[in-house]
Amino acid sequence: MKEIELPDGTIAEFPADMPDEQIAAVLRKQFSGSEKPTSKPASFLDQLKQAAKPEMGIFRGMRDVVDAGAQMAVRGAAAAGIAPESEVARVDQMNRESEQSYQQGRSDGGGFDALRVGGNILATAPLFAAAPVGGGLAAKTVLGAATGAGFGTLQPVENPADNFWSQKLGQAKTGAIAGAVAAPLTAVLSRIVQPKSSPEVQKLLKEGVTPTPGQTLGGMAKATEEKLTSIPLLGDAIAMGQRRAIGELNRAAVNRALSPIGKELPKGVIGREAIKFADDALGQYYDDVLSRVGPVRLDSNLSNDMTHILGGLSGTPDKAQQFVNELQREIAQRAKNGVLSGRAFKDIEATLGQRAASYRASPLPADKDLGSAFFEAQKAMRSWLQRVAPQGVADDVAKANQGWASFVRVQNAAASSGADSGIFTAAQLSQGVRKADRSVRKGAFAKGEALMQDLSDAGKSVLAQKVPDSGTPGRMLAAALAGGGLGYLHPIALGAAGAAALPYTGIGQKAMAGLLARRPELAKPVAEAVRQAGAPILTGGLFGLLSQ
Repeated sequence: MKEIELPDGTIAEFPADMPDEQIAAVLRKQFSGSEKPTSKPASFLDQLKQAAKPEMGIFRGMRDVVDAGAQMAVRGAAAAGIAPESEVARVDQMNRESEQSYQQGRSDGGGFDALRVGGNILATAPLFAAAPVGGGLAAKTVLGAATGAGFGTLQPVENPADNFWSQKLGQAKTGAIAGAVAAPLTAVLSRIVQPKSSPEVQKLLKEGVTPTPGQTLGGMAKATEEKLTSIPLLGDAIAMGQRRAIGELNRAAVNRALSPIGKELPKGVIGREAIKFADDALGQYYDDVLSRVGPVRLDSNLSNDMTHILGGLSGTPDKAQQFVNELQREIAQRAKNGVLSGRAFKDIEATLGQRAASYRASPLPADKDLGSAFFEAQKAMRSWLQRVAPQGVADDVAKANQGWASFVRVQNAAASSGADSGIFTAAQLSQGVRKADRSVRKGAFAKGEALMQDLSDAGKSVLAQKVPDSGTPGRMLAAALAGGGLGYLHPIALGAAGAAALPYTGIGQKAMAGLLARRPELAKPVAEAVRQAGAPILTGGLFGLLSQ
């Protein structure tokens, strides 16, 4: 080592092989800086200009990978007896001189070298590109740690004479930590830019149903949100948001039935009040249409339909005869010279529906078959009326039939066991849809093609499986307050709980759904860019910070 006495009496040590010119340059820089105010770090633009010079910024960062490779390669060759130990010293001396020259030429005042890190990232880009892509968050974290360890290994050791391989292992550990943090963070950032909400969530949003934030994200977020419902204040807010979403599902289902006739539920109407509103609106519409139908003649197609339905009862002759007798009494006796009035049709259609409901409720298989036959006869009558109605009225008949078909499913759900006050869950709506499916062996429902099944299936997948209890966490809080059990709660904690409840207010829930599930098309390429470049950039940046 070279020892030089400085003007202040201290002794400075320099490597024995360091040229006098470099020592003089270091001393000039040190003493000139001590006499002047500390300069501000260079701006990013200054660093960018610096990077354009050989051995500066980005170029230096790219060379780091080469230097690190040379350090490891020459040591491996020396260990194998291929290269002499002097070659190790020569490579280390070259790297040291290059680093000293770079540091003397920096104009940014030292500190974090962003452009050098950028050069590291560019040089190691093939490493990140070749790394496999993990599926879940855990897999991404493990792969990120492995890739980060590789990144750390490809950084040069500043003091190779001091236990080189131990330092190299430390670099690998630091890189692994940086990569393990960067990988999941990149996944989160890309999902924020373009959330991957499920098709079921998108279907509900389109129908005017806004899930809670946890339901929108799904998976672990949904499960965690469910657990948080037991927390006072916040739990009440979450339960309120879940009930609001179920209420919106109810309104969406009823509005599906009203949509064909151009009607919609009034604001705030839900439960039995909504069912009554829809029943009255559809009934009035049907009556208005029938009043415009006038006398219509029975045709051979209707007769063929009834004959086909009767064939399904051939195994039970007594039920077949009962079916024929009902049709004779309800249709043949009401028709005058083969013509039915609109009022007569309405009475027949209503009677057939009542017979269908009555026999389908029987525990006897033969009665159930008879009920199904009456239901098919009712459908045949509606199809006949739609077919023979005067021009301009047939479309209105079709709209009424479409509305009633959807409304039957909603009625089934609202009347099911557990539908308190007529408010039903998505599971109960699904049961109503299945019950109303008259295809062979429920084939339409089995294929997911039954009427209104798209809405019920989406609701079952996303929303709460039961209507949350109203105010249980709030009652727990009130009881605890009354007994002094929450005296330890700090106002800040209560304030934090209130703030956490904001996403579950009406406005907050819609805002969060928009933030988590809706993005413009521009978000897709941006999210893809984050997924591709985010991990190496974050890994390199974190490694640089952790290595300071």
